[in-house]
Amino acid sequence: MANLNFNQVPPARYVQLVREQAIRPRFRLSLLYPDESFREDISEYLIQGSGSLQIQYAQGQRRSINFTLNNESGIFTPTGIDSKIWINTKFKLELGMETASGDIIWNSAGIFVIGTPQAMRQNAQETIDIQCYDKFALLDGTLGGTLEATYEIDAGENIYNVMVDTLLQDNGNNYPIDTKKVVFDSAYIHEVTQYTLSKSANESYGDMLIELANMIACDIYYDTNGNLTVQSGIKDISQVNKPTLWTFKDTEYEYISGHINYDFTSVRNRVTVVGANVNSDDGIYVAVAENTNPRSASRISVIGIKNYYLEDNNIYTQQLAQDRADYELNKLAIVQQTIQVDSTFMIHLDVNNCIALEDDFFDYFDARFIIQSLSIPISIQSQITIECTNIASLPYYPS
Repeated sequence: MANLNFNQVPPARYVQLVREQAIRPRFRLSLLYPDESFREDISEYLIQGSGSLQIQYAQGQRRSINFTLNNESGIFTPTGIDSKIWINTKFKLELGMETASGDIIWNSAGIFVIGTPQAMRQNAQETIDIQCYDKFALLDGTLGGTLEATYEIDAGENIYNVMVDTLLQDNGNNYPIDTKKVVFDSAYIHEVTQYTLSKSANESYGDMLIELANMIACDIYYDTNGNLTVQSGIKDISQVNKPTLWTFKDTEYEYISGHINYDFTSVRNRVTVVGANVNSDDGIYVAVAENTNPRSASRISVIGIKNYYLEDNNIYTQQLAQDRADYELNKLAIVQQTIQVDSTFMIHLDVNNCIALEDDFFDYFDARFIIQSLSIPISIQSQITIECTNIASLPYYPS
């Protein structure tokens, strides 16, 4: 029996494994040292069916897990700094699939920080329930990162350097907040702040990092390897160039069911962004983004204007105002109409990536969808739930 890394497995072999009717999900849970190096495999204590992995497309925190450990020996009871788990303890979760020969293909599902453990004893059974969050929780005030005084970043500072320096700050215990490399979109590596960014006491480093990312219309989140990632939100705004991670067909085993949800209260097809840079010779910057996509059922010509107004005093160029308007319109379109797909177990899906769907009932033929959220139970009978949006209905999908 061998442990194989997903990225080293031929795609055809993985596809064949997913298509088998007898799928064998596996879960590997590890304790990590503060620098996130491997400490101990605790998978044997993990109670199957006790929790789940949740992933949501969002700025900042995206991932969370909850699970239950067998604690009969009391080794996981949080009693202090010398116990196996305590404040700031980190875990790594890996999703796996076992082959008929006993090999297991593993794929990282994220690095998580302990949030709220609850030790329990019921009759002779002793367990501990644990809720964990991805590492952005150490920055946004959930588990750390709250500012105790006003924090300012001067105009003209390199945004990438500011983010790196923020993570390398001493956290007060002789450890930096995060030593891992920041994965930063190379197109923005030389971008600088054009105004003084100020955060007040009781705001957070996370608030600051999200504002810096929004300044250049980028997504910011922690990836599955625990690296802070800053990625353009407008480079492929139509999503047309994203690869299709899986094609679900109503005639095949892995597509269990589909449900469409319509949120008419959240429909927005026009975004107006207003800056307040009155010191510029060009005056105040105003940008408008509109959904005029003829393939979108929520375009203005069909349902009229549904406006979203955003005022940001820190918009400092017309191009930035337009980028922000385009970015916000696309984000709003993603949450207006979603389809929920219940699928057999897979280990390679992630949010803000595409799948395709063929379903006669919904009249979809090779229709592409962008994943908005994933729910993956920690269970050997695992059935995953995918929420996604038809990209043809997005404002910038080519007609």
